[in-house]
Formats: sequence, structure tokens, C-alpha cells
Amino acid sequence: MDPGVEMREDRPASADAALVEAARGAPAAFYQFRLFPNGTYAMPFASPEFVARYEFEQGAPEEMAVRFFSRIHPDDLTRVNDAIARSARTLETFEGEFRLRLPSGAEVWAEARSNPVRAADGGVLWNGIATDITARKNAEAALREREERFRAIFEVAPVGVAQADPATGRWLAVNPRMCLITGYAEDELLAMRVPELTHAEDRARDWDLFQKVVKGEAPEYRIEKRYLRKDGSIAWVNVNMVVLRDAEGRPTRTLAMIEDITERKRAHEALRASEERFRAMFELAPVGVAQAELPAGKLVAVNSMMSLITGYPADELLAMRVEEITHSDDREQDRKLFRSLVRGEAREARIEKRYVRKDGTIAWGIAHVVVLRDAEGRPTRSLATIEDITDRKSNETKLARLNSELAEALESQRQ
Repeated sequence: MDPGVEMREDRPASADAALVEAARGAPAAFYQFRLFPNGTYAMPFASPEFVARYEFEQGAPEEMAVRFFSRIHPDDLTRVNDAIARSARTLETFEGEFRLRLPSGAEVWAEARSNPVRAADGGVLWNGIATDITARKNAEAALREREERFRAIFEVAPVGVAQADPATGRWLAVNPRMCLITGYAEDELLAMRVPELTHAEDRARDWDLFQKVVKGEAPEYRIEKRYLRKDGSIAWVNVNMVVLRDAEGRPTRTLAMIEDITERKRAHEALRASEERFRAMFELAPVGVAQAELPAGKLVAVNSMMSLITGYPADELLAMRVEEITHSDDREQDRKLFRSLVRGEAREARIEKRYVRKDGTIAWGIAHVVVLRDAEGRPTRSLATIEDITDRKSNETKLARLNSELAEALESQRQ
């Protein structure tokens, strides 16, 4: 119907007069709407609350109707007109939600409900009430926005996100990353329970903690555990879970963030195995092995062979610096060597030097030294292997003395 067409005034029937009078003093937004057989319309009555809420000035019924329709949001007008026409045709209750643009610039939501009666002239008269639902609509819009944000985060999160029934542990929602971690499709996961995905050795501990958190007996659920992937392989995960509750505090569902730490676990295991291999070689090496902090040169690790070479037990060596067990005549060449290595002028060095053993005797060694650096290339430690050549040096000395004695004897015979 066109709100710009000509209108004519209509008076409420006597049966409606009592309702109109009663509504005048009520705080509710009551109204009457009249549709004439020729398609024109009017608003014979609007309560003070209706007038104030929708910023009307009292006027002729036809003017009131025109003003009202002019304030309905353009996107809602066709729907409102269609609902009025349907109610007029069937005499069913008119119900509608629509927006109004007020002269003050505000935009409000109204919910209108009115019961139609057929007038003697064939037109229709509606007696109705309008409810302000702006706050509800704003809350619904805010909720939709939050849900959309959560859905976006849920779908693109770089970790698995899953919701489960707190009573049964059945999965209620899973994101694509969760499917990638487990190897199961979404519909397959939603037919499973949390324990079915958990490694057999982790189930009892996991389910016990799950139930304690649900019952409020534990403050949080944080656990590192294994999932059994669809192909039978193991996925290590770090799970952080919270329990969602209703207004009465009853658990409704759980929300979990699942971080795939499989690669980290593999790297950790590889590092552990490497460290064990290094430790075995370190301890069983037929040469001395020692690590020292730079630049102070304090010993931080020594093997048993190093104790055997120097005569010091490990705990005593770890309280000393390299310089303290180095012969005084060899210390300067040691310093030059370390400075060269630290500056990166050489990758490794080999030096023949003397160590002063605990009993004061001399141990000769050949030290092969490298510098260990951190991720930024800064020198952190030195690593040295020390071959004990004391016996060889002793034999060389003896041989040199014998050679000298032999040379002297030969010289005496010639004379």
C-alpha cells in the first residue's frame, strides 16, 4: 500500500471506545490501525507512550499513519506491507518486527502485534501493541558478531579446537586442524568419544583429570598425551581445556585447544638420543675430553680419562680453570690459541702442551680444540680432546739421551 495516497478519517467503533480510553493512561505503546476498502489507511489512536517512543506529534489519523509508514526502514517496508495485506485478507493476527528511523536520527526496533476485525464497511481495524525490542536486537547482533568471530577463529586456528560433551566425552565440534592432527574426517570424529582417540596408556590418567575438572574438583585441565591417528601412528599433543557452564553452573560442554607437538617430541627424542650417544662417547673415550666456559676458561665438563691424565677427580677439576692445570711455560701459547679460535681466525687448533698433575708431575698431551657457538654465532664453550703422550715423550727423551750417549761414545773411540 502506498503511504502517499489520499486518506480519510475514520472513527473507532463504540465497542473499541472503552479500549481506547483505557489505553490512554497506560504506559504501553497501544495503537489502532484502520484500512479502508479503497486502500487508504489511518491511525485513529496512538497512546501517549506510542507517541513519545516513536517521536510523533498528534494529528489527524491519516497524517499519523503517513508519518508512521514514512519512518519504517526502507528494507523492511515491503515485508510490513505484505504482512498487513495478509492479515487483512485472512483476519489472522498481525505480527512483525521492523526498524523505524526517528526524526532524532535514532534507529529503533519495534515488535508489533495486533488483532484485526472486519469493519461494517468491509475495511479492517487492528487493535495492537508495539514493544520496543531495540535492546534485544542489539544483543542478538552482538551475539551473532561474537559467534562469527569465534567461528572464524575456530575454522582457521593453527591449533586443534574441539568441544565435547562433559558427561560422555563425545566430540560435539571439531575444527579442520583437529582433523589434520588426528587423520579423521569431521563426521568420523563427531561419532567418537575422547577416550577412543587417546592412547591406551594415557586413557586412565586423562579421563580421571577430565572428570575432575568437569566436577570442579580440579582447577584446570592441562595435559601432554598421545592421540592414536586413523593410520595407527602416534600424534603427541598438548591439551588445554576449560568447562563451559550454564547460568546455574551446570557443565554444558568442554572447549579444548590441542597443540600438535609431535615434531617437537621427535626433535626432543632425537636430541636426547644424541646426548646419550655423546655422553657414552664422552665417558668411554680413550682420550681426555673437556669443556670449558669462555672466556674465563672454567672447566664445566670432564670425562674419567681427563681425571686419569691429570690426577684430579672430576669435582676438583670442575672447580678449576684450564690455565690452572697448564704448565706455566705453556700458558701464553694457550692464550694465543684461544684468542685465535674465539675470533674465528681458525675453526680448530692442535697444540702439544704440558699439564701439571695433582702430584706435581708433568703429563704431556696433544689437545685438539674447537669453539662451540650459540645461534647468533657467539662463542660459549671450548671442547677439547686430550691425547696423553706422556709415555711417548718419556720414550723420546730416553731415546734422545741414548742417542746422545752413543754419539759421545763413538766420538771418544775416534779420539
